[in-house]
Amino acid sequence: MTVPSPEVASELRPHRGTGLLVLGILGIFCCGPCAPITWVLASGDLKKMAAGAMDGEGQKSTMAAKILGIFGTLLMIVVPLVALPVVLVLVGEKAAVLPFIYTVF
Repeated sequence: MTVPSPEVASELRPHRGTGLLVLGILGIFCCGPCAPITWVLASGDLKKMAAGAMDGEGQKSTMAAKILGIFGTLLMIVVPLVALPVVLVLVGEKAAVLPFIYTVF
């Protein structure tokens, strides 16, 4: 990517790569709804960078944030789909054992 001249660079919108990275990390580790927000924002910023409307210096960090957003969104979908059957099986086994315990004691 070519570096724009200082006059052009001052007219470009500043990149939000670092902020999006933080948002993506939050989406993975503690606040799941941040992940799809990161995905959408990073995708929009990458399009603006490609069009030359945003500072392209943060392209790598914005791309990393987009990947974190995609990964966090997938985690937000897959983990409950896996955890729900496991919890239902465990609750079902416990429910099946409880009558036996009550009759023995």
